[in-house]
Amino acid sequence: MKTLRDALLLALALGVAATAVIAMPCVAQAQEDTAEAGDRYYDRALRYVKTKKYDKAVEFFEKALPYKNESSDIFYNLVNTAEAIKDYERVYFYALGFLYLEPDTDDARAVVRKQKAALKALKKRKLAPVEVTFAIEPAGIELTINDVVLGRAQRTPLQLLPGQYTVKASKLDYIDLSHPFEV
Repeated sequence: MKTLRDALLLALALGVAATAVIAMPCVAQAQEDTAEAGDRYYDRALRYVKTKKYDKAVEFFEKALPYKNESSDIFYNLVNTAEAIKDYERVYFYALGFLYLEPDTDDARAVVRKQKAALKALKKRKLAPVEVTFAIEPAGIELTINDVVLGRAQRTPLQLLPGQYTVKASKLDYIDLSHPFEV
C-alpha cells in the first residue's frame, strides 16, 4: 500500500515574497463521531442565530464543521455570524472555504465583498495573508485545513493568515495525512 509519506516532497522555501512550501509526514486518523452529531451542532447553531447570539452560533457551527464541511451552507453561515461579532480572521478564513466550494454565484459575490472588508480591517491591525503551497504527492489531493476544504495539493497557493493550522489530506489506497503547522 502506498502512503502519502512515501510521496511527500520535503521542501521549505522562506523569504521569497513571504512564501512557504509546506510538506508534512503522514498520521493515520480515525473518525469518532457520527454525522448525527454534526446535525445536532448545526441545528443548535441555527437556533443561536435566530436569537442573535452570534458568538455561540459560531461556536456550534465550528463544532458541526468536521461533519458538514462539504456544504457551502455552513461556510456562508460562518462568514455571516463571524462578521456579526466582528471576528474578521474567521470571516476571511471561512470565506476561503465558501469560495472554494461555490466560486461563481450571487452568494459568492456577496462573500467576496465580506472577505475584502474583513481583509481591510485586518490590514489596519497589521495582519495580512501569507502565500502557502502544499507539496504533496500525488498531486491534486484535496486539502482540508482546520476542517475547511480549501484546495488541492500543488495547485494554486493558498493565502492564509498567520496562525496555527492542521492540514488533512486523504485518498483511496493511501494513509490519511493530518499534520499541524504554523503560518
